[in-house]
Order: sequence, then structure tokens, then C-alpha cells
Amino acid sequence: MFKTSLHRIFAAAGFAALLSCSNVQSKQKAAVLPAVKTGSGIHVVELFTSEGCSSCPPAERLIDALKAKGDSNVFVLSYHVDYWDHLGWKDPYSEAAFSDRQRRYAQRLSLQSIYTPQVIVNGSEEFVGSDENRLRASLQKTNVNAIAIQASVKRIANGNVQLSYSSSSELPLLLNVALLQPEATTEVKRGENEGRTLHHVNVVRALKTVDAQRSGTIEFALPTELSKTLLAMIVFAQEKGAGKIMGATQLNIPL
Repeated sequence: MFKTSLHRIFAAAGFAALLSCSNVQSKQKAAVLPAVKTGSGIHVVELFTSEGCSSCPPAERLIDALKAKGDSNVFVLSYHVDYWDHLGWKDPYSEAAFSDRQRRYAQRLSLQSIYTPQVIVNGSEEFVGSDENRLRASLQKTNVNAIAIQASVKRIANGNVQLSYSSSSELPLLLNVALLQPEATTEVKRGENEGRTLHHVNVVRALKTVDAQRSGTIEFALPTELSKTLLAMIVFAQEKGAGKIMGATQLNIPL
């Protein structure tokens, strides 16, 4: 278990203005992210965040801008961790499983602590989530897209969601399937972000990780409040042990 650092508040040059603690109103504009030429292959950007963390909104605005660019080879996921929940505000999207995923990354990347906001790119590079310069540089690198993933998704009779997939994997890989809520907004009543209205994108509502097979199906039970919500999935393959992400695809879930 790694000691949790609840504050690592520093920003990249050119993005410091977004670290202001002024109120964040609803329907705010995303951070301006100038054109980024991404390297070849796919890029999976995993943000670890919390509504209880006052330094997280700038990072969320940055990945909002990244998603808004619409690059087909960039996949954005936002995990809300639960270790802030006892400090005045319980994040409605937080899950202990997401904190555990972040701890596994910390172990793999030889970090002494976990913190928010943190970004992991392609399972192999980490930095403060509001660091625009680091994010840009990371996305410009080449990431070998070694695994082709074919997938389809549907809602089934019991109201659950079922994913069917096939892959070209010949390696010992893990297949991660993230159920996403593409947009979410919260009026925070307490804690460090009290009085702010926070906007989130690609909120991971559930994550399942299995040993990758040549083909298979994975089923999700939808939370009641999401039964009539537009949802999406990101499916990505990851090396066992090293954690490097080797392939990804995204699907919209029909109503």
C-alpha cells in the first residue's frame, strides 16, 4: 500500500492560470488546446481525479479539450478515485476499484505515492494531469498499435449491456472494458470545490479486466440511473506485468 498524497499541486508553464481556485461555472469552455499532431498508433489517456480535489478541475478541462479535438486515435478515460470521499464531499462517480487501479500503476511505475490529478498515457508514462506541455509531448510520441480489436455492443433483454469482441492477440494480454458516461455535471456542496459546478467527460462508471482471448463476450449490469442515458465503451488491450497499452477501440452504446 502506498501512502496517498492528497495534494501535489503544480502546473506546467502556459497552463498555470487554470489552477486558480475561482468558481467553475456550468457550461464553461474547455481549456484551449492548440493543434496537437499525435504520433502514430493509438494513445490511451487515463486521468485519475476527484470532485473533492481543488486542483483537479484544470486537468479535467484539459482532457475535455482533448476529447473535443476528436482525434480518432486518442482515447480518454476519467476515473474518479474514492480516497477523497471522507474529506467533506463524496464524489458520486468514485469507486474503490479505480483507486486500486491507480495503486497498481504506482507499483508498476515505481512511484512512492498516488495523487490527483494524475494522467497515465499508454500505461507507461505518468505526470500531473494539468501539465499541458507533458501531455502534448506524450501524444506526439509513437505508440505501436500491435493488437487489432474488433467489437460490437448491444443492450440485451435484462437491461444490461453486452460486448462481443475479437482480437488478433497472440500475447499474454489483459483486456480492459470501460463503461463510459460521456458527459456529467455536478454542483458540489461541500469540500474543497464547494460552490463549484464541475463538468466531466468520459467518466468511467464501471471497468472490467479479463485475460484477452481471441474472442469473447463481457456483460455489464447498468446502474438504474443510466438505463436511458447515452453511453460509450472503450476497449483496450494491455501487456501483463509491464502494462503498456497495445490496442484500443471505442464504441457508442445504442439506447
